Amino acid sequence: LTAIYEEAGVKINREPYGPLTGTLVPPSMSNAVAIIEALLAAKQGVKSITVGYGQCGNQTQDIAAIVALREQTEEYIKKQGEKNCVVSTVFHQ
Repeated sequence: LTAIYEEAGVKINREPYGPLTGTLVPPSMSNAVAIIEALLAAKQGVKSITVGYGQCGNQTQDIAAIVALREQTEEYIKKQGEKNCVVSTVFHQ
């Protein structure tokens, strides 16, 4: 389906919502879930993925977590052999 939209010039962005539980979740767990969902999407052909992080309340920790999330997601997608996949982030309050 993604290929059909791309042929029509429509860019599809996937934003998984797995880590957004509405409860305080350790950053490592939240990031792990987001990365796994991003890998699954990339394997299915998604070329634009937004990984999200839910604010936990410690500003320094939250910023470090979202920076790590982007870097690790990009790294694992490349290790999986997927190319031309753009990763962006979203910070949920």
